Amino acid sequence: MPVRLRLARTPLSRNAPSYSVVATLSSSRPTANPLEILGHYAPLPFLPPPPAKSPNGQLRNTAEWGPRQFVKTGSVQSPGEKMVEWNRERVQWWLERGAVPSKSVEKLLVKAGIIETQAVPKVGVKPISRLRRIREAVKAIKSPEVKL
Repeated sequence: MPVRLRLARTPLSRNAPSYSVVATLSSSRPTANPLEILGHYAPLPFLPPPPAKSPNGQLRNTAEWGPRQFVKTGSVQSPGEKMVEWNRERVQWWLERGAVPSKSVEKLLVKAGIIETQAVPKVGVKPISRLRRIREAVKAIKSPEVKL
């Protein structure tokens, strides 16, 4: 059975989408248990919290009031960036075994530099099939050419 690399929505909250990058059988339903979870993707960019203010509108002094109560911890993310975490070795392993990424996962793989291909075909060039383009990119990963 062919394997697909997809984005599976994780139900954290209603207005804060978060996705898991999963390897799953192409014939299975989107909510089925995946074969493997390969990473996480948060499409909303990280926004730093505004400075803490007291009820009268003045900025709070951290020496008097202490540190902020809810400080985001975990992976370091600069403001305005979308969070993507990968297990690169496992993603490459699945691609080498013939897994086909969905269009959205393919765009993320190209941005991360895992595969070298055009996620969106160029205008004016004879189009090739999406599967062929992905297979050629995976072959380039397997056997990198040595240039002297």
